[in-house]
Amino acid sequence: SDGTDNFVYSDFASRVGTQNQAYVEGFSASENAVNVNSSVGDDVGDTVTRTITDSDVDAVVVRVAFNQIFKVDNGLKATSIGYSIEVQSDGGGYVEKVNTTVSGKCTSTYERSHRIELTGDAPWDIRLKRVSGANDNANNVRLMTFAGYTEVIDAKLRYPLTALVGLRFEASQFQSIPTRAYDIKGVKVQIPNNATVNADGSLTYSGVWDGTFITAWCADPAWILRDLVLSSRYGLGRFVTNAQVDKWTLYEISKYCNELVNNGEGGTEPRFLCNVYLQSREEAYNVVQDFCSCFRGMAYWSAGQIAFTQDSPKDPAALFNNGNVIEGLFNYEGSSLKARHTVALVTWSDPENAYQQRVEYVSDEAAIAKYGIIEVRMAAFGCTSRGQANRLGRWLLYSEQEETTTCTFTVGLDGAIVRPGQLIKIADQMRAGSRKGGRIASATTTVLTLDQSIAVDEGDTVSVVMPDGRVEQRDISDGDFDAKTITVSSAFSSAPAAQTIYMVETSDVAAATYRVISVTEDGENYKITALEHNDSKYAHIEDGLALQPRDITTLNQKPAAPGGIDVSERLVESGNRVTTE
Repeated sequence: SDGTDNFVYSDFASRVGTQNQAYVEGFSASENAVNVNSSVGDDVGDTVTRTITDSDVDAVVVRVAFNQIFKVDNGLKATSIGYSIEVQSDGGGYVEKVNTTVSGKCTSTYERSHRIELTGDAPWDIRLKRVSGANDNANNVRLMTFAGYTEVIDAKLRYPLTALVGLRFEASQFQSIPTRAYDIKGVKVQIPNNATVNADGSLTYSGVWDGTFITAWCADPAWILRDLVLSSRYGLGRFVTNAQVDKWTLYEISKYCNELVNNGEGGTEPRFLCNVYLQSREEAYNVVQDFCSCFRGMAYWSAGQIAFTQDSPKDPAALFNNGNVIEGLFNYEGSSLKARHTVALVTWSDPENAYQQRVEYVSDEAAIAKYGIIEVRMAAFGCTSRGQANRLGRWLLYSEQEETTTCTFTVGLDGAIVRPGQLIKIADQMRAGSRKGGRIASATTTVLTLDQSIAVDEGDTVSVVMPDGRVEQRDISDGDFDAKTITVSSAFSSAPAAQTIYMVETSDVAAATYRVISVTEDGENYKITALEHNDSKYAHIEDGLALQPRDITTLNQKPAAPGGIDVSERLVESGNRVTTE
């Protein structure tokens, strides 16, 4: 608190990891120890000199021994000796390198060592000189010896593209070599040229992106992932080219990641940030998917490139009903009750506690009352925010409770445009109890002629797949159902093509929304597997987040566990330590 150092070190050097960085002096590759054991006389001004002739030597470590230091004054008292170390290069005159004093009392040998960088040309003369404190071997005992020296040849290893630190400190401060930790920013990556990096590593975009990049440090998981994939040194750059990475989708993902959301503590923070230190080598696919998990996404190979998707709000990309599905069949499957977790324990790294791991407890009280405690443990990859960890737990619990149905069906060429992660709408007349979709026989921009007549009312909506693949929705203003026609209140951007899929939604019957999980080829057709999707989950995850203060004692009462045993725990937090009673 007074501004002084907790630990004293004599040398500190760092390199940031450039290609042509200089080597760190003072960390040797080879050493040659030479014993001298010569007394430095008794009088002030006495010296001992030794010569180093090897021109490859970069430095010398001089060892000075003090056999006895004390004075006699009604007992043994402390005293002092002053000494200096001088170096002469090729007879050019002595230059003082060390001038210091030893103060204290000892009756057995005490040693000090000094590293001195050697400059100039060989030979070098090393002279140890008594500067003050004579020895009379009676009342003032001050015995000093030139114990020896070590010739050091530095390795001169640059360790290119590696950030490193060299640290030298007094061994007396520690009982063993201590563990060191460093707060690092990490690797600079390519980011869009219309982005500005904020203090927390998030990005702020301005204007329209032209597709070019600049290099900067950031904590945006989308661009960190792109850098990892394209790097030929530590990523997949030897196998994947720049053209094979969908940067435009990553740009949309990045904008969603950097939007400010409620942090649960009365402020805001970026939705997703990634701060991670990779320490081991893993399978490339697993590492890529780990980074995708930072932004609730996934990566997949499609059409000769790596594509990315994210669980975020978006418009449906395709429509499916009994009219464009093989045999008109949709197959549904619900999740197991055991897979619907009610409590999530999310592990994250806390920057306020030296990035030590913490566990964020997230629960769904309504689900606990219904199913009991079904616990899941998960790690928030690259997460250094308690709010982000909590949102991840809320997302998982909500998804497992509210998105429980999987739908599988087979389609023809309509499935060729569908990609994993996209939202689709399904109108299954077997589930809805009435027919609310089919194909368009012909159309203008305002009037649709249908393949069959259906029951609709004014104010219902109709969705149509446009020729460019987009889905457009319009309100229905009128219909002549004997003639199987529908008139919309505002014109479509262009006339829908014949045989295009349409879907009608009413106030009573709405199409079901699903998120595509996989698309696989099935002969000449495509098999699509999709998971039920609920748009309200995004508001549930972010809007209602309110974290308990970290500086108070909290009591978490849990409902009875299976078997009727009351489960409760008391979390007591003091400073940076959390204990469970």
